[in-house]
Amino acid sequence: MRSTKKTKRGKIQYGKTDLLDDEAFNPKETKFRVSMFIDLDVLEVVRERAKAKGLPYQTYINQYLRETHLGSEEEDRIRRIVREELSKKAG
Repeated sequence: MRSTKKTKRGKIQYGKTDLLDDEAFNPKETKFRVSMFIDLDVLEVVRERAKAKGLPYQTYINQYLRETHLGSEEEDRIRRIVREELSKKAG
């Protein structure tokens, strides 16, 4: 059984799916529940930063991890533009 939750970024599907099915599995849209221990002072800072950005703290943590470990689309776009401009200057 699948349930769907609508968020600011789109739909999140919960439930079982065949992870090997290319059409059903999109890593960016598939969420997994994770339980972990975080130091209280770290959690307080994360919550403050998330609140300043108007985000739930879990969403903020996910965005931070995505940008830190996978890079951000904005960062990739900026790098591409800088490379193009440097190529124009060199050529």
